[in-house]
Amino acid sequence: MSAQRMSDSLESIDKANHYDDFCCFHESKNHRFRVFWEITRTCNLNCRFCFAAVDGRDLADADLLKLAYKMIDNGVRDVVISGGEPLCRSATMDIISCLRKAGVEVDICTNGTLIDRPVAHGLAEHLTEISVSLHGASPELHDGTVGR
Repeated sequence: MSAQRMSDSLESIDKANHYDDFCCFHESKNHRFRVFWEITRTCNLNCRFCFAAVDGRDLADADLLKLAYKMIDNGVRDVVISGGEPLCRSATMDIISCLRKAGVEVDICTNGTLIDRPVAHGLAEHLTEISVSLHGASPELHDGTVGR
């Protein structure tokens, strides 16, 4: 990121006077129409602080898509998808696409480790926002925290 872009970004944050404007957990304009959806408990990391447990109790992909359609039918306008690690699920891109085609804003919270060039292009095409977690100021601290 260039120094000018960094300066512009920091200036935008200062003007907003509210962290919520820059976080996937910010307040929705339509509070009752926002859903925080943990689509899986599966994760490819082993973070020391995480409460997600891989226990084989995830819903089937078809059931996740049915829930996406129910959200659309019930007027949900904003969905934050998380997990575990949502990109571990094969249906994640289908769910995002389904919601976006219906005009639903979709944010995703991810650890970012499964994002390669094709995944990045797919996400960029459909997402409203993406949040990637970082858990340390150095690679060593981050990797120690996430069990790598």
